[in-house]
Amino acid sequence: MNNNVVYENRIKHVEVWAEDYLKPIPHLHKELELIYVVKGESHLFIDNRKMTISDGDLFICFPNQIHCYESSLHGQYFLFTISPDFCIGIKDVLSDNVPENNILKLSKDDDIIKTLFSAVTYYGQYKETYYAGCINHALAMILQKISITPRIKSNSATLQSIIKYCTGNYLSDITLDDMARELHLSKYHISHLLNSKLGISFSGYINMLRINNACELLRRTDKSIASISEEVGFGSIRTFNRVFMQIMKTTPYEYRTHN
Repeated sequence: MNNNVVYENRIKHVEVWAEDYLKPIPHLHKELELIYVVKGESHLFIDNRKMTISDGDLFICFPNQIHCYESSLHGQYFLFTISPDFCIGIKDVLSDNVPENNILKLSKDDDIIKTLFSAVTYYGQYKETYYAGCINHALAMILQKISITPRIKSNSATLQSIIKYCTGNYLSDITLDDMARELHLSKYHISHLLNSKLGISFSGYINMLRINNACELLRRTDKSIASISEEVGFGSIRTFNRVFMQIMKTTPYEYRTHN
């Protein structure tokens, strides 16, 4: 999984994988996403509603719901994503509605968990077909346990455009005025949407994108901290260190040492 992407445009229609940490920045994607917490805890928000998931919880995110995992503890998280086109008979249900509650508390022997884990443990041929079958089976049971409500679509396309612009340009020295001019929007409207829907300012969001990228580089490469600072768009390493500490509550060096 590419943790640098905030509007995720996946190539695969169905995916199953494990993570030990959930990304700490707001994002959305066109797929349905399920996360089962084997061990760990994450404070999150979805569509500006705050909640917590922990051991044994199943998190359900319908397509294009903005979500963010904050203060995520290292643990074991299994993630399942599927394109609505592969959800037999319920594509419109997923597109036109959202769950009233995005969390199901389930026992380990619940049939939903057993079905999802049959995908996790499958190593045969035709994985995508098998994964799609397992997730569809689980969804049929999930939809019987949750209540859904019609999706409010106002501003969703505009917010998606804002997120995609930020994702595509955060490495450069962009400003709110740049984005407003490029998207033909009022900068005040942009600021309002970011604050009301994501709970963050424009500069704060750009910094979170940059720090998320930096964390990935610190974990997966041996590049120097100075070169990473420059690569992710900070003008000085002093600013990078300060912003990194504000967001991650640790220094880049300590983060690399412990991850």
